Amino acid sequence: MPRDSARAERIAEARQATGDELLALVHDAEEAVLDALLESPALNESHVVLLLERKSLPGAVIERIAQRREWMRSNPVRLRVALHPRTPRLLALPLVRQLYLFDLVNACLQPHVPNEVKRLAEEQILSKLAQLPLGQKLTLARRGPARVAGALIAEGHAQVVPLALDNPYLTEAQVVRVLVQNELPEGVAAAVAQHRKWSLQYNVRIALL
Repeated sequence: MPRDSARAERIAEARQATGDELLALVHDAEEAVLDALLESPALNESHVVLLLERKSLPGAVIERIAQRREWMRSNPVRLRVALHPRTPRLLALPLVRQLYLFDLVNACLQPHVPNEVKRLAEEQILSKLAQLPLGQKLTLARRGPARVAGALIAEGHAQVVPLALDNPYLTEAQVVRVLVQNELPEGVAAAVAQHRKWSLQYNVRIALL
């Protein structure tokens, strides 16, 4: 009985929490307390972001956050809901389509992001690639995911190709996939053949031949 009483008291406190109390309750382990916390008038965007930083946050709490339009208008909140490992896929996937370009890049490279979400994020980047300005392509070439780096190499832009070939996420499979394309832009094969890393890879050398 004392345990139930303490729980009820904590839930009541959460509904009216402010200041340091509110910050402490953001880390509470009990779903009922977190539900009550979402009703606190003092809860703001920064508190919601703190909640969503918790990888153990229950999916049901994430769904309740996503139902609040005033919070989902915030890009930091929307981003964290989309990429949270416990966000239901039916909720996460439509949100991924609303993310900004470099938030999509971040999604692809975060280890905790589910593979299905990563794949969609990559597809979203690839669908935008042709329309991107050169500056953004240069940034993506340096630090985009492997599929994106491969697609940039296949475009054949002289400034982009060397950066994409040095991309730390680029894989041998992506390089080979580029080289076996029927119509390869001039200079791509030569750039690969002269590269200090890829020119030494057996499968890449076969593809070059």
